[in-house]
Amino acid sequence: MKCLTEAEIKSLKGRQLSNENNELYAYARDLGSVANFKKMRVHHEILMPGDAASIAHEHSTLEEMIVVQQGCVTLEHDGKVVGEVGPGGCVMIPPQSGLHRFINRGVGPAEYVSIATCAENDIVNFQQ
Repeated sequence: MKCLTEAEIKSLKGRQLSNENNELYAYARDLGSVANFKKMRVHHEILMPGDAASIAHEHSTLEEMIVVQQGCVTLEHDGKVVGEVGPGGCVMIPPQSGLHRFINRGVGPAEYVSIATCAENDIVNFQQ
């Protein structure tokens, strides 16, 4: 069992997420590893204005959720904007629900907690 203050979370070493073409995505701190989680992934992520958290993708078995703490995150589903989520709001994405990605269309950084199951044999379909 572990409790973390905001200062402790922000002091954790993070990493800049990117793809194979070195396109930058969110900056992520792995919170789940602090508690040695094995069945879910928990990240504190910061998404800068104009950036996307990833390319559009869909999971076969993994379940995802983000809870926005600061700023605003836009959800795209199958290439269309389907909603914006601000502080205190969340987005839940079941497996096999279509291509999705998060974008920060705001003027300041967006911060959120990303939670996902560690699904064995998950197949990720990326946007072509």
